[in-house]
Amino acid sequence: PKETIKSCDITVKGSAEEGSQSHFYMETQTAHATFDEDDKVVVWAANQFPSGMQNALRSVLGLPCNKILLNSRRCGGAFGGKITRCIPVACGAAMAAYLLKRHARFVLDRNTDLLVTGGRHSYRLDYEVGATKEGLIKAFHGTAYLNGGVDQDATFFCAMAFNQSLDQVYFVPEWKSETIAIKSNLPTKTAMRGPGEIQASHAMETMLAHVAAATGKTVHEIRELNFYADGTGNTTPAGRPINHFTHHILWNAVKKNAKFDERQAKVNEFNSANRL
Repeated sequence: PKETIKSCDITVKGSAEEGSQSHFYMETQTAHATFDEDDKVVVWAANQFPSGMQNALRSVLGLPCNKILLNSRRCGGAFGGKITRCIPVACGAAMAAYLLKRHARFVLDRNTDLLVTGGRHSYRLDYEVGATKEGLIKAFHGTAYLNGGVDQDATFFCAMAFNQSLDQVYFVPEWKSETIAIKSNLPTKTAMRGPGEIQASHAMETMLAHVAAATGKTVHEIRELNFYADGTGNTTPAGRPINHFTHHILWNAVKKNAKFDERQAKVNEFNSANRL
């Protein structure tokens, strides 16, 4: 893409970045463990990944899975924070119950929960884009960095999700992107509502706003010009074919219902008559 970018009428180069975001579900990480009459360890835990938690309990306790009964009545709010970060709490309660042969309950206070759950991955995307004078994007090259904290957790999945969803709803003929997972001295980052995809949306929209500024057009015009078109044989950078693409239909319906063009005209009129 770099050669195509150089040959374009408009070339923009910049970066997009966003900090982390903390989970703040209703109930903090919690687990309760005991025994039943068959000497099974019974665990009640708020979690989104029962099979993963059961395997972790098996590994920690040294018991077969048929000796571990896991219950999850409700998550108490989760948003991704109880996929993996709930496992240490459940293992702690289960180990205490197993060694002491009595009920054990493990509940994190809010401050500790915020520290150990980690939250969303912060990111930075360095990009270079080539476009026509009208704002039609011809080529994109970008490298993104996701801060995974001290441990792997869900970082590789989030990096994959970021890279595969970075194009969002926009077609770019020549595309190259890579996402690099960074290990740091921060608490482990984990999945959080739309893991990787939220960061990708922010990154792509930041880049489109940059192109809009360079061409003198509104970001809405740049968006509409670069939407994927249904039935044209377009494929995403990940190789997925675009079929039954309805985004432009929804976009136009929302604009019509919101009277967007009418409101935009009034805003433009006001701004032209009221310069700072």
